[in-house]
Amino acid sequence: MEDVVVVPKAKPFGISKLEKRINDSTQLMPKWDDAIVKILEDQHPHSIGEIASRVNLSAEKIEYVFQFLAKYSLITYDDESQTAVICTDFSLLTSD
Repeated sequence: MEDVVVVPKAKPFGISKLEKRINDSTQLMPKWDDAIVKILEDQHPHSIGEIASRVNLSAEKIEYVFQFLAKYSLITYDDESQTAVICTDFSLLTSD
């Protein structure tokens, strides 16, 4: 006769935390994304370093965000100078 091992039911990784964030309307979006857009709204070039220091994220994360926004034409990102400028159409959508 083989020994039977009882394993407690595993919970899906991170689901409960994700559900809490989705159900909590104040946490639908991270605070830093609004901060980045707010900085870019002046339609002047802003560097990765400047944005990183102002929103307290690493330069690598800001570069990733810039590349994502540029992919969908929400900003113009210059790889050489590592600066971003918000696109006029996106700026019009974000202004109150």
